[in-house]
Amino acid sequence: MSAKAAVHVVGRSAGALLRQGNAPAVHLQLEESGRRCDRDPEFRRYILVLASHAQANSDLHRALIEHLKVDLDDGGLLRPTDTLVLEQPGGMTVQEFIQIVREGLAA
Repeated sequence: MSAKAAVHVVGRSAGALLRQGNAPAVHLQLEESGRRCDRDPEFRRYILVLASHAQANSDLHRALIEHLKVDLDDGGLLRPTDTLVLEQPGGMTVQEFIQIVREGLAA
């Protein structure tokens, strides 16, 4: 409850299946941090979608990633205060993403 932000790194794996094998951990984490944003307007989320997402290990995870990529238009997953970064090969590095998070938390 004392955290000021959540950092999500989304790659090809959706993590362990929870809730009787029906919900991937990564998806649940995004949902829970989204609820926290709704309760606390100061809370921030930083979401990095790694380039490895192209090899998503399930249709469900692939659908979540595609939704994230178009969410600014479709709505539902992202909050106005979220920072979403889509890693591009040869583009932004993880280290640069970390710097974005640090600067955001220092502001």
